[in-house]
Amino acid sequence: MRLAVALLAAVAAFALRSHDAGAAPRPADCELTVNGRTYIRGQCQFDAEADGSFRVNGQDYFATVNVTAPGVADASWNADPASTHAHTRIGEVRRQGACWVGANARICARALPPEALRTAQAAQPDGFALWPITPGLTACIGPQGALAAGTRMVLRNCRVPADLLVQRGPDGALTLSSNLCLGIEAPGMGRPAELIAEPCAANSPRWTSQATSTEEAVVRSSEGMCLTIPAMARPETPFPYTVNVAPCAATATKFILSRG
Repeated sequence: MRLAVALLAAVAAFALRSHDAGAAPRPADCELTVNGRTYIRGQCQFDAEADGSFRVNGQDYFATVNVTAPGVADASWNADPASTHAHTRIGEVRRQGACWVGANARICARALPPEALRTAQAAQPDGFALWPITPGLTACIGPQGALAAGTRMVLRNCRVPADLLVQRGPDGALTLSSNLCLGIEAPGMGRPAELIAEPCAANSPRWTSQATSTEEAVVRSSEGMCLTIPAMARPETPFPYTVNVAPCAATATKFILSRG
């Protein structure tokens, strides 16, 4: 019986990888265990590449598995929710059925049953996230706390699907879920303005961007303001990063608008 279950799991994992290679992320049944401690167990987002490499992304932790030869890969993870990259090397891992296993780690990704997958996808926000273009940075703009009027919008380790909050209307305007819009708060004391969520109103600035899932672009308001994230130039800075709003210039941050 155990052998049959293991074989089914391996087949499911192979089907997940081969079907999703190069496709959009999707919910999966995942595990990330490092040095005897489990950081992801249960549903996560699985993101595959054409060569079989993949990423598992939980709420606070994520890991990448980069295939180097058939059945062999090099793995790394973020190790700390405040880390901006999967910069901590796990080392060599080898495929064992649905999992990739190394000396001190185990990374698994199994396809959800069809009904569970449909339920998980239906529960996800149906929007997009704003991802800045920085190699190795797994981060997008999300609320610092619960999404509500007045919440600061910050750059953090992306929580997909929870951070798929950005909607693009028929007129191209960007808004947020829960009938909220992008807003500006000036903290005072000479500090630059910051991005917040605010109730949509007739006089709210209209934010637009030419960004797509493959083309990067700035996010610009109808008042000539753009989003900028100065901390991205200082990778040693821990998350979350403040998202500032400043007059559009060459230093404005460019984003892609994608589901992951």
